Amino acid sequence: MELVCAVYLACARTTTAERAHVYHSHIVHYVENLKTIYPTFALHPNHHAAFHIYNYLLLFGPVSCMIWESCMDMTTRYPPKKQSLLA
Repeated sequence: MELVCAVYLACARTTTAERAHVYHSHIVHYVENLKTIYPTFALHPNHHAAFHIYNYLLLFGPVSCMIWESCMDMTTRYPPKKQSLLA
């Protein structure tokens, strides 16, 4: 539920500093719960990027879908660490 709330806040048409802080708390709880529920789960670059969205919400306000798609596209271009870059 934490992730759903965070995505809802991040995709809202309007934002405030308070909403950005609430977004950040949801993302923190989501990642903490992942590590609690699945102790062997390895975090991915997308999890790291989700923490930066908080800064973007504070600096730039609400973002359009096009920007979100660009950010997500950048994170999917790189192979996972375990996969060889030359393969």
